[in-house]
Amino acid sequence: MTILYVISIKDVISPSLVSSNKALDFFENHLSNIVVDNVVVDFSGVKSISRSFAYQYLTCKYQYKRKKLREINVPSSINSILKLELQAMELSNQETINNKKERPKEQLAYL
Repeated sequence: MTILYVISIKDVISPSLVSSNKALDFFENHLSNIVVDNVVVDFSGVKSISRSFAYQYLTCKYQYKRKKLREINVPSSINSILKLELQAMELSNQETINNKKERPKEQLAYL
């Protein structure tokens, strides 16, 4: 039997997810204290999200390997911002990979 822990991000932070520091705090001070491996973040009641919060949330999520993490009840407007930031992150990662491939070998020795 799989045990899930459901955490309301609105109740922990606010209905307005604005500060990237709050996203970092959510992972460092709330999720890290949960002993269950499967965590569900409930976005019910969230009214707004900033791009900086979304970026930090996604960055932390993909660096956070200790637990399986998924979201539920994400309002469509919030989901749109999260998808936009995820696409920006993927594009940035691809550009980084392409830049490394294009550098001459002699430059790599100095990096």
